[in-house]
Amino acid sequence: MRQDSPKNSSQSATPTARKQYDELRRLYPTIKDFMLANSPDRQLEVCNNPDKCHFGSSPTLSQLNACYGETAAEAWLVPQLYELGDFEGLKGQADRHQLAKTAKIITTEFYYLKTDELMLFFYRFSAGRYGQFYSYFTPSVIIRGLRDFLKERARAFEQYEQAVRERSWQEAKRKAVTYEEYMENMQRRESMVPISEDMAE
Repeated sequence: MRQDSPKNSSQSATPTARKQYDELRRLYPTIKDFMLANSPDRQLEVCNNPDKCHFGSSPTLSQLNACYGETAAEAWLVPQLYELGDFEGLKGQADRHQLAKTAKIITTEFYYLKTDELMLFFYRFSAGRYGQFYSYFTPSVIIRGLRDFLKERARAFEQYEQAVRERSWQEAKRKAVTYEEYMENMQRRESMVPISEDMAE
């Protein structure tokens, strides 16, 4: 499974990556535009199609930073994290330092995750799939939850790759020529070969 380098920049990016960044900036000229379009409210939308989250075209955290600046991914993550704590109705909501440091850890450790994948994670966390907070915002609970999410993600990639292999095999099988068809083709070709004058005599 390929993972982007966390130190990519749009200046040193490949032509393909630069094209992706140009398209991203065309859709969302600034990180604020991206944040508005991909706020926590969008979690309910993305959770309906996990495959699109994993295999769709949303940018990774490292790509956000390469496109908009080195703190762009953290800026996008902070509202996602705040909303998670707010939804849980915690007695002690996260302070600015906790949110910023948690966002930094996620950006550093999980830079290869797509933003849609992370929104899928936050939705599933809210649904109680990866543990829970106990009255107070606890960053380590989120990090452990992300590691559980990665196991599910790995299984999704395995199933996807298996499906691709299966489709390729079925396509090859469909195009393959059986031995009987091969012999029929050979006989057909031989019947079309003109008889030489020597053989005719």
